Amino acid sequence: MAKEVVWQNKDVTSKVMAEHFKEKSLKVYGIDVPRIVQVLPTNLPEISANELRIDNLFLLEDGTLAIIDYESEYAEGDKVKYLQYLARVLDRYQREGILKVRVRMIVIYTADVREEQVQTVYDVGAAKVEIQPAFLSRLDSKEISGRLKRKLEAGERLTGEELMEFIILPLTYAGTEAKKKAVMETIDLAQKIQEVDLQRFVLSGIVVFADQLIDSNTGEEVVKRIMMTKVEMILQEKMQEKLDKAYAERMKDVNEMMVEAEKQKVEAEKQKAEAEKQKAEAEKQKAEADQQKAEAEKQKAEAEKQKVELDKRMADAKREKDRSIMAFVQDKQEDGAPKETVMMKLMRYFGLSRNEAESYYERA
Repeated sequence: MAKEVVWQNKDVTSKVMAEHFKEKSLKVYGIDVPRIVQVLPTNLPEISANELRIDNLFLLEDGTLAIIDYESEYAEGDKVKYLQYLARVLDRYQREGILKVRVRMIVIYTADVREEQVQTVYDVGAAKVEIQPAFLSRLDSKEISGRLKRKLEAGERLTGEELMEFIILPLTYAGTEAKKKAVMETIDLAQKIQEVDLQRFVLSGIVVFADQLIDSNTGEEVVKRIMMTKVEMILQEKMQEKLDKAYAERMKDVNEMMVEAEKQKVEAEKQKAEAEKQKAEAEKQKAEADQQKAEAEKQKAEAEKQKVELDKRMADAKREKDRSIMAFVQDKQEDGAPKETVMMKLMRYFGLSRNEAESYYERA
């Protein structure tokens, strides 16, 4: 059932994989081959109805094709399947008129397979197939998982090699249960990737590479997550378009402001000349101002005199006010008026603050 779910969503995951597998290297898996140039379709001509589907087909930098299969156990009979893969690939290109095709048969073995178990050559006389094996048992699962987690929690960007490690990580564990657990942990860890397109790539890679370990519900949920992140990416792109448009409009405004500023500069030069003319006039006016200053000094002395007189009158008025307030308070106290009533009337009639009213009441 798990396999069925994954292939039902093959169009989703394949598109994502094709977008990001370009320029990636398989060396991180221990396979020394040129970089991937293109992800090719795996819907090849079938020889028999019950034939298995090729996992991956890549075009490499040197022009060779690379068929990649994933195995969790070694069986000599699998090489017959690989011969079928090769025949289907050659048949496809022959139909397209391409007769000279060089093909690599790469088999990635999970951590369950020991290197000494594997025979790389299958020779039946009339036909011979040689595989290029990759042993994920050579990879340190805990080290890779810990390093990826630390980098993501620190907000650091993953390298191309680390992304390739990420998508294959569940298969580096030995035992079905350990791999299933690693699948879920790796999917959870992938949620921490900030770049939407890279998160989609990693999730798609996990679905494709670990399809036999993912149950139907998990497979559907992961594909939903891939689609959701795609929507988020589209929204981000639309938001970026809006920002770019706003920036262009802003730059247009800035350019218009610069033109206007240049016009103002010319006007300022004109005004400067006028200012020089006015300066001469100002010198004349300065002389008159000096005369006015002397008059102002005289007026200032008179004002100081008036100020002293005004201060004296204000002091007298304040003393009179104090006497009136004190008399008012004493009258009310003699009449037996409550303190709060007296306080309220002081604030209302004389415009006092509560603290000022309190002070007058205590002094009375």
